[in-house]
Amino acid sequence: MRHKRITERHRKAARLLCEGKSAYRALTEAGFSRWTARNFTQILCRSWLLREAIREEQEQRGIYLNKPSPKRRKRWDRRPMALAVTNYVNSVPEDNDARLVPQLYRDSKHAEKLNKQERGELPRQPERRSYGNSCPSCGQHSPGGFMCQRCCGF
Repeated sequence: MRHKRITERHRKAARLLCEGKSAYRALTEAGFSRWTARNFTQILCRSWLLREAIREEQEQRGIYLNKPSPKRRKRWDRRPMALAVTNYVNSVPEDNDARLVPQLYRDSKHAEKLNKQERGELPRQPERRSYGNSCPSCGQHSPGGFMCQRCCGF
């Protein structure tokens, strides 16, 4: 797999994140635009360079962001940023294919939903009926009209 080199901008953002800055502040100070910095989870999901820079910085420092910080009364909270790092950096398979991350996320959310349904926390989805009518004489499904072709004589 061919990847670009990790740029200084990505390394600086990773360093600031590991120092404890908020995701928005770390990305804007590293040189990303404000609009990009506001969507930290999306940029983390789509940017292999940023994920790899964060992974390298964590290994170098020995500080891992997979443990969310305790709840604080401050205005800016690091817990969503730490959760995003946990989901997208620390749990990505070794092939580092950025296309797999959204699929992993969808699969995990679907599995959570199924587990909640089995435990009874969520109501089960009703079975969907197919469109069309049933024939009044034989009861078979007739997609076009009210009577099936066999009963009409066609």
